Amino acid sequence: MLEKIEELLKSVETAGPVPEQRVLAAEKALGVRFPRAYRDFLLFHGSAMGFGWEIYGIDPSRTSEDEPPQYVDVVKTTLRARRASRGDHPAQFIEIAHDGMELGFYLDLSSVEGDDCPVVGQGPGVDFLPVSASFVDFLIAWARDRLEGFP
Repeated sequence: MLEKIEELLKSVETAGPVPEQRVLAAEKALGVRFPRAYRDFLLFHGSAMGFGWEIYGIDPSRTSEDEPPQYVDVVKTTLRARRASRGDHPAQFIEIAHDGMELGFYLDLSSVEGDDCPVVGQGPGVDFLPVSASFVDFLIAWARDRLEGFP
């Protein structure tokens, strides 16, 4: 699985490796355990920017809250979505990307199978509908610019 992620991310900008303790802190802050595919993405790449989109994660170069972020932080953006929804944002959904307009993309941690989980979309008229069967499949679609036109 890691090899597939490595291949997909060769041509994009990534934040760089993240220490495991930062990944554990992110999981604790969100009250979840990330599936292995997303954990590997965080551990080896942090975040990724390319193909007109960003895959949210952790910026290893950011060491304090005073520093402006270069990448969108998965913890902050997910907690912001939870607060804004006033309890209507289920905790199993972790925001990992946004189309820049109205549609957010989320890991669905209620359906983890093996090392991965589905990705769902949420926005006007789209209430957490399946986008891809796994995070790796989502990365493949992202890399091939196949996310346009969803739903």
